[in-house]
Amino acid sequence: MQLHLSVIIKQIGILYEFSSSERFSIELESLEEIESTQKSSNGKARCDIKVKLYDQITRESCTAFIELKYFKKSINEAVTDNKFFLYCDLENLERYSLKDNSVCYEILFTDNPNYTICNNYKFCIGDGYTITASKYSYTKDRSVKISNNYELHWDIYKSNKDSICNYCFLKIELNN
Repeated sequence: MQLHLSVIIKQIGILYEFSSSERFSIELESLEEIESTQKSSNGKARCDIKVKLYDQITRESCTAFIELKYFKKSINEAVTDNKFFLYCDLENLERYSLKDNSVCYEILFTDNPNYTICNNYKFCIGDGYTITASKYSYTKDRSVKISNNYELHWDIYKSNKDSICNYCFLKIELNN
C-alpha cells in the first residue's frame, strides 16, 4: 500500500512545481528525530511517507508526513493490538507536526467492520466518532499519550447492499 500510494502522490506532487526553482520530493521510511515516544523510544522514528515541496531560491518549504495502517480482516490479528499501534502512529505524528510548515496524516484502510461499527467500544477506534486527548494504556508498561482530539470520518464502500463494510477508509489530519 505504501509503495502504490507514494507513486500516486509523486505523480500529483510534480504538478505543484510551478517554477524551475521548485522541487517536489518523496521519501519512504523517512528517518525523523523526535521527542521519545512509545513507538520510537530512542527519539528516531520512521515515517511511512514524507513529501516535501521546496523552493531553491526562497528556501521556503512545506512538508507532509503520512503514516499508513492496513487492518485486513482475514489476518488473525487482535483488534486491540492494531488499535494501540494506530495510537502509537498518532503520538509520533503529533511530534512531526511540531516541525515548521508541516501537515500530518494518518490513513487507515480496513475490510474489518469491528473498527468502524461501534457496538463494542473495546474494539472500536476511539468512541467511533472521535479520538480524545488522553493516555491510552496497552499493558501496564506500554502506553501512549495523545495530546489532541481527532474527529473520525469513515468512508465506507459496499460492494452490495447486504454487506456491512467491504472497504473502509479513515483519514485523520493533524496540523501544527
